[in-house]
Amino acid sequence: MVINFDSNHRSAIANQIARAARELDLFQVVNQGIHPAILDRTIAAVKAFLEQPPEIRSRFCRRDTGKTSISYHSNYDLYQSEAAMWRDTLTVRLSPTPPAPEDVPEMCRDAAAEWDQEPDQTMGLASHTDQKVLNVLLQHQLGGLQIEFHGLWVDVKPIHGALVINIGDLIQVN
Repeated sequence: MVINFDSNHRSAIANQIARAARELDLFQVVNQGIHPAILDRTIAAVKAFLEQPPEIRSRFCRRDTGKTSISYHSNYDLYQSEAAMWRDTLTVRLSPTPPAPEDVPEMCRDAAAEWDQEPDQTMGLASHTDQKVLNVLLQHQLGGLQIEFHGLWVDVKPIHGALVINIGDLIQVN
């Protein structure tokens, strides 16, 4: 479900969000106040980081991600899961205390700083649930994100300029 954040229709937006949360646990928002160019630059910056040689990426490797604002990991659950989930993840925590600019990978500094200018607007894997309350995902245009819906796996079509909002386990009440 795609939700257009047009401020003239707040009650309709709230109803759409409630319906999507109940039925799908996931929805996409457009016109949420973050210019699509900022989202494009963010994806380009992370892609540039992930294309760096391993010796550069490894300077940011952290297994204990709770103690740092910046972390990079590849195959995060290598020692916990039966099957490897091959993915690279770069985490840049911008709040409550932003990292020092020199701690952020150089190719990501400008995009992270630009992304952080609108904090009031921001909030290839095995099957899993997300344990948090909400996850905000910025999906690149190649796609690949799927959700399970009535026992079937359904593609979440990428929409340029949209953020994917995934309702996590902590907010789901049965």
